Amino acid sequence: MIYLSEPRKILFIGAHTDDIELSCGGAISKFIAQGHDVRCYVFSYCDNIQLLLEFQRSMNVLGVNNYVLNTYDNRVINYFRQKVLQDLCDYKESFVPDYIFTHDVADIHQDHSTIGMETLRAFKFHNIISYTHPWNGDINPNFFVSFGKAELEKKIEACQQYESQSHRHYMNEDMIRVNSLYWTNRSPYNQYCEAFNIINLYD
Repeated sequence: MIYLSEPRKILFIGAHTDDIELSCGGAISKFIAQGHDVRCYVFSYCDNIQLLLEFQRSMNVLGVNNYVLNTYDNRVINYFRQKVLQDLCDYKESFVPDYIFTHDVADIHQDHSTIGMETLRAFKFHNIISYTHPWNGDINPNFFVSFGKAELEKKIEACQQYESQSHRHYMNEDMIRVNSLYWTNRSPYNQYCEAFNIINLYD
């Protein structure tokens, strides 16, 4: 689907800085290398300038040239669902993606599930694929993106830009490698993998 020869427009949506990189960094790196127009929209940097700068460095490592970083507060995005919806609808006026990757609505983090749900509302009848962090809920994937060592190393390097989050276990380099190998065991591929669920697929 995404591996067609013609360039596609792909949008990755995250609630917080580092969400997209942790779950989709390998896919982002691969899609950019394939020549697709990859963009990211993130809703919160937790009012932390260090996180803002780390996010910018991370996007630079992955090669993402077009991104939006909004200013929502952390852990209360669910209080502003209508505004989130409007922001996404406004963004759609300037960029209509062929494929969208967003949080799974079953993610137990309230910000994550809110962004997932409002994405479904804003991009109704678009191709939507969801992701989740393994520590935030179960995932029974029906879609995998495989990638090589170069893409894995870029994902790790992107996550390592978040020095302020280096104490978190999921930012550990070994953890990122293990997760990528784990999904390989669940897929038909021999390379590293990231796992997703197809929500909508129309072409």
